[in-house]
Amino acid sequence: MRISWRKQRRRECIDLSEEMFIFDRTQTHKHLKLGMSEKAQNGGWVATGEGYSVSSKYLGAKPNGSTPIDMQLPFASLLHKAITEHTNAYKCFAEDYQIENRRREPPQQPNTSYLKRVLKNLLNPGDQGKSMSIEEFRDWLQLTLPTIGLTDVDVYSDYIEGMIQDDTSEKADRVSSIIEFVEAASESDLAPFRNLISEWIDRLMKQKVEEKSRKEQEKKDKEKQEAAARAEASKEQQMERENAQLSRKERKTRDALLSRYGYEDTLDENGDIVLQADSEGPRDTGIEVNMNALKVKQKEQEQRDKAKTAHEKKVQMDKEQKEKEALKKEKEKKRTQKKEKQRL
Repeated sequence: MRISWRKQRRRECIDLSEEMFIFDRTQTHKHLKLGMSEKAQNGGWVATGEGYSVSSKYLGAKPNGSTPIDMQLPFASLLHKAITEHTNAYKCFAEDYQIENRRREPPQQPNTSYLKRVLKNLLNPGDQGKSMSIEEFRDWLQLTLPTIGLTDVDVYSDYIEGMIQDDTSEKADRVSSIIEFVEAASESDLAPFRNLISEWIDRLMKQKVEEKSRKEQEKKDKEKQEAAARAEASKEQQMERENAQLSRKERKTRDALLSRYGYEDTLDENGDIVLQADSEGPRDTGIEVNMNALKVKQKEQEQRDKAKTAHEKKVQMDKEQKEKEALKKEKEKKRTQKKEKQRL
C-alpha cells in the first residue's frame, strides 16, 4: 500500500482505526526504515514501514533519541509490541496521518480502551465462545505468524491449517504438533500462540457442530415437508375414492328405481341419461305391462288373504265342534253314572 503524504501546520493525533491493520501481508515482514523528524522535540523519532508509522513513545524511546533494539524487528512484530505495552504513547498511525516538520504539537492521550479492542480483534480469534470459520482463521494466521518470527507465511500457514482441521486427532495432540512444528523455526515465546491455537480449535469445532446441527435441522424440516405433502396426497386420493364410491351407490339407487317402475333410459359412457329426439315418436315405457303385473300380484295377495281367513275360520269351527262333542260326552257320562246309582 502506497501512501501519499501531505504537510500540515500541525501534527494531529488520531484515534486508532481498523484500517491501520489492513496492510499488505507480503510487506509485513520487512524491516522498518528509521528516520529522525527534522524538528522533533525531545529527540523523538518516527519509524515507517510501507506507509505505516509508530512513534518513539510507544516503544519507550529515551529523550536522547537512542534507538531501542526492537527497531530491528519486522514491522508487524514492532506494531504488536507497541500495542501490547499499553504505554502512554503518542500515536500509531496509518494513511490518514500526516507529518509537519516545522513544529510538533503536544500529543493527545490515545483511546486505550479502543486500542485494546483493536488489539483483541487483531491477535485473538474472535469473542469468547463465538464460532469462527476456517477463512477467518487463515486471515488471522497470516497476520500472526510474522509476529513470532515466521516470515515464510504460506508454508507454515498451510501446514498449521491442515493440522487444525484434522478431526481424527485429539485437540491436545493437534496443539502439540503445531507448537513442535513452529518451535523448530521460531525463537519467540510460543505460550500465547499455543493458547490462541487452542482457542481457535474450540471455535472451529463449534462452527462444525453448528453447521452439522443446521444441516440436520434442514433435513428434519425437509422430511416434515415431504411427510405433509404425502399426507395431503393421500387425503386427496381418499376423497377421490369416496366420491367414486358415492357415484356407484347413486347408480345402484337409480337402477333400483328403474327396475321398480319397469322402464329404462339410454345411458352414455358416463352414466348420464341420453335424451331421444322427438322424431322417433313416443316410446313404449312399459308402464301398462307393469300395471297388469301389479294387478296380478294384488289378486294373488287377495286370494292368499281369503285362504288364510277361511283356514282360520275352519280352525275356529273345528275347535268349537270339538268343545261341543267333549261337553256332550261329559253329559252322557254323568247321565250313565246317575242311572247306575239308581239301579243299585
